Amino acid sequence: MQYEFKSIQLDDWDLFGGGATAESFYHKTDSHLMLKLFNEGVDRSASEREFVASRSISDMGICVPKALNLVQHGARLGILYERVVGKKSFSRLCADDPANIPTYAKMFAHEAKKLHSTECNQNVFQPRKKILEKFLAEIDVDDSTRAKVIQVLASIPPATTCLHGDLQMGNMIYADGKCYWIDLADFGYGSPLIDLGVLYFNCQIANNSPKIHELLHLTGQELEAFWKAFLPEYLGTNSSAELEAFEKKVRPYAALFVVMAVHTLGKDGLPAEMTQKFFDGCLRDFK
Repeated sequence: MQYEFKSIQLDDWDLFGGGATAESFYHKTDSHLMLKLFNEGVDRSASEREFVASRSISDMGICVPKALNLVQHGARLGILYERVVGKKSFSRLCADDPANIPTYAKMFAHEAKKLHSTECNQNVFQPRKKILEKFLAEIDVDDSTRAKVIQVLASIPPATTCLHGDLQMGNMIYADGKCYWIDLADFGYGSPLIDLGVLYFNCQIANNSPKIHELLHLTGQELEAFWKAFLPEYLGTNSSAELEAFEKKVRPYAALFVVMAVHTLGKDGLPAEMTQKFFDGCLRDFK
């Protein structure tokens, strides 16, 4: 399908952020508009894929900022989004009000359960297992660890419900009593264990990492408190035995997030010694 890109002028926009592939802008006069403009040279398929993905996620009844139009400024292509005014991420909510971390964790759990019970559009999205298998094949890791991660991948229960792909408290925002999922580049489908492994990694495996503290604005103790409040709400039980058993079950799936991080960040972003330490922590009980 050929998509039409609407021409825009950057004189109407104020730059507020940027990353490796794109910049973000707020409209100068319309507070409800946000622009994501990819850097020159980024293939048009990048903006088309993200636009289709955002629209498809919304069509499945999942609350995300609305993708309004595909746009173009010279050789640069991008997406016009609904701006969520007054938003705050759950990581910021927790950092600014640590006494209420249990409340925010339970809200986050409620939204995660809704996401994980939503049937995914398999015509648009891929299974996360397949993507993670590809990532594992493309990274350097010792043979023993690779064999264990292959076993973890093989053990994933089949499922076709939605996954965020990077399930952590910085990837949900809150405004006017409403929660929105953001940063949806890794969206797909599969077992919720894959998503829960991401959250477990951040809260329990890497909760003493300065990089995690910087990313999520939370201390190790606060991250652990988030997980301890999240899990009973998500599972619907306060049984210590059941919670402990589930933690042991989900821990190996956190290794899949390490695979994703290594693939994304490379050796410079995640040194080999730290990578192995994370793998060992995730796989310590896996047989």
